[in-house]
Amino acid sequence: MFKNYLTIALRNIKRHKGYSFINIAGLAAGMTCSILILAWVRDERGTNRFHEKTDSLYIVRTTQHYGSDTRTGDGSVPALGPALKAEFPEVRNAARINNGQRQFLVEHGGKQFRELLQPADPQIFELFTFPLVKGTLRDVLSGPDVVVLSESAAGRIFGSEDPVGKVLTADKKYDLRVAAVMKDIPGNSTIRFDIWVPLELTRKFYSSPNYLDTWYNMGFRTYMELAPETDIASFNKKIFNRIRQSHAQTILEPSVYPFKDLYLKVWGREKDIRAFSVIGFLILVIACINFMNLTTARAARRSREVSLRKVVGAERAQIMRQFFGEALVFTAVSLVLAVGLAGLVLPAFRHLTAKSLVLGDFLRPALLAGIGGVGLLVGLLAGIYPAVVLSSFRPAAVLKGTKGSASRGSLFRKSLVIVQFALTSILIIGTAVIFSQVRLMKGKSLGFDREHLLYLPVEGAIAANIDGFKQELLRVPGVRSASATTHSPTGIYFNGQGFEWEGRDPNVDPLVTFFGVDPDFLETFQMALARGETFRPGAAAKAFDVIINERFAGIINSPDILGMNLTVYGLNMRVIGVIKDFHFKPVDTAIEPIMIFCDPTYRAFLAYGYMFVRLQPGDVRATLAGIERTFRGRNPGFPFEYHFLDDDYDRLYREVEREMGIVRTFAGLAILISCLGLFGLAAYTAEQRTREIGIRKIMGATVPSVVALLSGEYAKWVLVANAVGGPVAYFLMRSWLRDYAYRTSIGWEIFALSAAATLAIAQLTVSWQAVRAAQAKPVDTLRYE
Repeated sequence: MFKNYLTIALRNIKRHKGYSFINIAGLAAGMTCSILILAWVRDERGTNRFHEKTDSLYIVRTTQHYGSDTRTGDGSVPALGPALKAEFPEVRNAARINNGQRQFLVEHGGKQFRELLQPADPQIFELFTFPLVKGTLRDVLSGPDVVVLSESAAGRIFGSEDPVGKVLTADKKYDLRVAAVMKDIPGNSTIRFDIWVPLELTRKFYSSPNYLDTWYNMGFRTYMELAPETDIASFNKKIFNRIRQSHAQTILEPSVYPFKDLYLKVWGREKDIRAFSVIGFLILVIACINFMNLTTARAARRSREVSLRKVVGAERAQIMRQFFGEALVFTAVSLVLAVGLAGLVLPAFRHLTAKSLVLGDFLRPALLAGIGGVGLLVGLLAGIYPAVVLSSFRPAAVLKGTKGSASRGSLFRKSLVIVQFALTSILIIGTAVIFSQVRLMKGKSLGFDREHLLYLPVEGAIAANIDGFKQELLRVPGVRSASATTHSPTGIYFNGQGFEWEGRDPNVDPLVTFFGVDPDFLETFQMALARGETFRPGAAAKAFDVIINERFAGIINSPDILGMNLTVYGLNMRVIGVIKDFHFKPVDTAIEPIMIFCDPTYRAFLAYGYMFVRLQPGDVRATLAGIERTFRGRNPGFPFEYHFLDDDYDRLYREVEREMGIVRTFAGLAILISCLGLFGLAAYTAEQRTREIGIRKIMGATVPSVVALLSGEYAKWVLVANAVGGPVAYFLMRSWLRDYAYRTSIGWEIFALSAAATLAIAQLTVSWQAVRAAQAKPVDTLRYE
């Protein structure tokens, strides 16, 4: 019996090559999209879940309470982890990672490399599954001046040479012995580094012996392995009480959170995963609608076959199995093509998603089972309606030529086309809203001029004489101004609490981001003062001068803020100015309180920072050449490397731009699949109305009027589809925009664009078939009537 069904299915594919191609191509394209999205979703859901101890790993998250506002982040104070490990039996192990990954000049064998070094406790190799391929954990724990390289970093620096035991020099003053080489960290890990160095080295990096002992610097992430029986709620109370013992007035409230859920639930990726899963499913539904539409549309061609089978004794269940079988044959062929297409387009998909997916990812049992499930689902969805409709035909009515049996699916086909284009309109509107939001974020003023502003690291001899280097830069033609800072605006991670000022509400204790600059910072960044004055070169006092932003000034809420004294960490400061708010994070986040300090006592921090240079518009290449000569004159042994600040800000939006690219790509594919099905349906409709068209032309109808007749019906369906899809898209995208501090508007023009686009696409798709049918000679169409 199965062989008979298979033979009939293959015979129908061969007999109707055009429609078979449309069916198979549409299904294959839809399933290719679903397979790729399934692989992407699997990779996303696997983020941070490959560690052997994943179920017992936790991260310390900290909630800051100030006024009526609270803010929770992944940062924690450096003294907390060691204290908890020493004092609480629930903590089996703990490790801290410094948020400040910093580029160092790494040298070996006469070669120089600019590498990011990640300071962290060595216990990260006990907590996390970062397998060592050379060296041992004992070697890693052996001393404060060791380093662990990833296989990629080892290859870059040492080539084929065994690096274990060799010595690297960082910034020409830190000799680090390679203790081990680890496997490259998987792409779906939120902890990423190529070169690990002991956290203890940060005391040297920042010339601060107490750098790791504070209860207020939030520039760290603390990870823990907890005992399985730990009561998390009770443990969180314990660690809150512990931090209050060492910092009684803190309003920091630390708590532990499952590390495996951080990426999906806290960082909000669960929402994106659901969104892309829905997109993949919608594309699959659109492909199934194509199949169902074309199959039911051609029901009249097979109605006699079905009726004759019934006459000779075939039961309805047998006929349904036949059509289910045919649908599964189509699906099986499409699925094989889809897997091949997925492998073919995988490099482009990797580039689009920035995922390190390989063909082997599709061959894993879990994904193969998912692909098989997709195929079965498609076969059932695509075959269920044709099987039910065709098996219900009455032989007597069909063999007598009654048209009701052929036209009964017309309303259903119209409904399917409406659903199909409603889904397409949702994707178009979603793409337009995402594009508008990205454009808003990238075009919004940051509060300073980021154009023509470059920076280079302060290192080597420059670090010993920053002012001398700066004065030489200012003499380079084309250099407008320059300023040294402790951080790049996109890389500020110093923050703290405990600020005191006269009249402070005890319930107000803001978390303030701060960084150091030299006196020319505001001029170089072209930041505007709201009131007060900028820094004065050479000014010295017991209370050093600071400038705060409007957000911080609003929290202090004093009319006499200029000249006000601030105290924190035992330091006395004086507010000399208030600058207008500026963004140092993506503009989808709210502006935070900021304090900028400029004091000779803390100039040591500038030696680990950056020199920012504002260029005059004009011959940038010549100016860069002059800056390079100045740099090499001061630092002959260091490579000249610079970055433009606007590139850094562009990178902040790379993730949302990547999401926009994914949505845009799959929306385009959904439109293509819809057009493919509509083309086939239009061809069949034109074929079915050949006799009607011939009679109309004999009665005087013109080609344009016939084309309008055939295509006008589809136009109505598409407009109805937009009326259905528009409100759905509005509510979906309004929910998506809720997470952004600054949101684009969803105006009527977006819906008009969607309606115009889908209408134009539909008309272009059906017009060729309509023109072809309208131009046929009546004598040919009516010859056999």
